[in-house]
Amino acid sequence: MTGGNIPSDWRVPVFDQLAPLYDTSRFNHDELRHVTVNGQVYDRLPAHEVTEDILAEYFKINFESEFWGIRLRGNVGIREIKTETTASGIIVRNERRPGANPGTFTDVNTGSVHSNFARDYSDTLPSANFQFEIAQDFSIRLGYAELMSRPAINDLAPTGTCTIDVRPGFDTDADADDCNIGNPGLKPYRAKSYDVEFAWYPGGGEIETRIGGFYKDINTYILGRVTFPNVNLFGDGKLYDVTTPINGQGAKTQGIETSIQAPFTFLPGWASGFGGVANYTYTDAKNVNLFSQLDGSPLPFPGLSENSYNVVLYYDKGPVNARLAWNWRSDWLVSAADRSGNPVYRADEGYLDARFQWRIKGDELSVFVEGKNLTDQASLAYAGDEFRLSELGWPGRRYFIGVSWKPIS
Repeated sequence: MTGGNIPSDWRVPVFDQLAPLYDTSRFNHDELRHVTVNGQVYDRLPAHEVTEDILAEYFKINFESEFWGIRLRGNVGIREIKTETTASGIIVRNERRPGANPGTFTDVNTGSVHSNFARDYSDTLPSANFQFEIAQDFSIRLGYAELMSRPAINDLAPTGTCTIDVRPGFDTDADADDCNIGNPGLKPYRAKSYDVEFAWYPGGGEIETRIGGFYKDINTYILGRVTFPNVNLFGDGKLYDVTTPINGQGAKTQGIETSIQAPFTFLPGWASGFGGVANYTYTDAKNVNLFSQLDGSPLPFPGLSENSYNVVLYYDKGPVNARLAWNWRSDWLVSAADRSGNPVYRADEGYLDARFQWRIKGDELSVFVEGKNLTDQASLAYAGDEFRLSELGWPGRRYFIGVSWKPIS
């Protein structure tokens, strides 16, 4: 620092104005991992670092045959996947102390805990698909697959902040303190999936209708952030409300899905460019093995809406391509418990999007305008059965305009 008039209210630093006050020669990424001071090199430990090494092998056989006038197509295959994960991070420990002014507080760092974690796991994932073309306009598809999906990298990071309140008048035993951390021990989502689908193509194949059923036997899944009260996390007698992602064990989901896609070619002239697409999904979950911390009542499968549907009206003829889409889903479970122990749900949401494209030169040159969330749908989360507001946000309307150029040789 070279001056005494230090700004105290900048929301975003302006480097040109910082330069006269500070040494900004190292405001770059050159010393992100290491820093040199007086010729001595020092390691700079990142807040967290997660590395995944993945080795995958694939094998698949496609086949096609015909028997008794029925055409059979499909494939069988297998994936072998080995995942090695290493994670390291810092858990910062703070004390919340009285601030300089009445009614304010400040968080003071009192140390940190470094953690390292390593593990590896393997998955063998077979799959099979069989499509029976019973007639020219009717087919049946059967499918089986074993599924695996890894946790998000940020959920695996063993890092976070733990704050204990030492202000006078705050009983730390009665008012447990906050700790938000990742969970490097998370297992991936694993499930066995079975599905059947009937497809019908009336009208010479222009109209496409599908109806199917599915069943998933879920072995493990990942549950958002769950709060566990009064945890002696560091073994020193200080209690925290620890919020972290966890694994759920076992669940079975089943449901039906149906869709129809139809061009309105029966309309005269320019109107024949209209068409529509609609689909609906109903899902039910059993044996979720997830219960309310307050009364032990069963909870639904996290992230799963019981009902959802999409409706699209489009126009595609000549130089014009346009679509209007409405997407809706019913409410779903976000977290099994907030700090008060109440489950947190996201309220049902519906989004209206639109896009208009004008082809100036076929598929080679076009311009478009696009709008998302045209109804300005809010995102709302609530806790418990009495609709206690937990989170309210507006993604807002978004508009785009652009040019697409794709040279055609």
